[in-house]
Amino acid sequence: MSNKTDTHALRYGLISAFLLLCVFIVDVSIPLGAAIGVAYVPLILLSLLFDDKKSPYVFAVLTTILIVVGIFLSEQNVGNMMYPLINRGLSIMAIWITALALYLNKLTQIKLNETKESLILGWNGAGDGMWDWDIPSNHMNYSDRFKELLGYAPHEMTHDFNTWAERLHDHDKKKTLDSLQKHMKNKTVYESEYPLRTKSGEWRWFFMRGMGLFNDAGEATRMAGSLRDITLSKKKNFGTREVN
Repeated sequence: MSNKTDTHALRYGLISAFLLLCVFIVDVSIPLGAAIGVAYVPLILLSLLFDDKKSPYVFAVLTTILIVVGIFLSEQNVGNMMYPLINRGLSIMAIWITALALYLNKLTQIKLNETKESLILGWNGAGDGMWDWDIPSNHMNYSDRFKELLGYAPHEMTHDFNTWAERLHDHDKKKTLDSLQKHMKNKTVYESEYPLRTKSGEWRWFFMRGMGLFNDAGEATRMAGSLRDITLSKKKNFGTREVN
């Protein structure tokens, strides 16, 4: 664990302890008949400050103990114990229901993060260059491998559609873009071969493949796929067209 994480955990721990102590002091300072038990319930939300998936249960145990201890330390009215006990019982129930909900939420978040990390590893580790195009905003993510195929470092390409389109050769640009539009209209797999200008100015042949996502109106909203350098294959099997 990093020093920064340790510092944050200590800070959040002190804040949580202070708030728990404040509620406990108020609880034992007023007659038991007051409905102060519910004040403990929001404290369970403090567990969201911590990464540990079990933190909601830790807070549930602490607040439950404080509620029980508060019953014995508060000024008691022996003739009217039913109401405060019901209040405390319902408060403890609410605390544990909230803790369970937060625990399940943390589990879901952990699984989502693990899935995201796996996708990032696959994205950056793939032999082909990967791309992801958000069509409405024209924002286009390129993997590091995509940039490497064109001779660029990870920070040297801006993430927009024109960054790719402006590297198309004039001879192929209209045909390639028309093919892209045809895919979005017919909802078919997009496949195309064309030369792209690399950072060094060299023209290399690539095979691009992708598929789109469409909304209820049938409009393409997102598209993702891969880019593969096929220059050697083109030279070996067919020869390559001179591009200038």
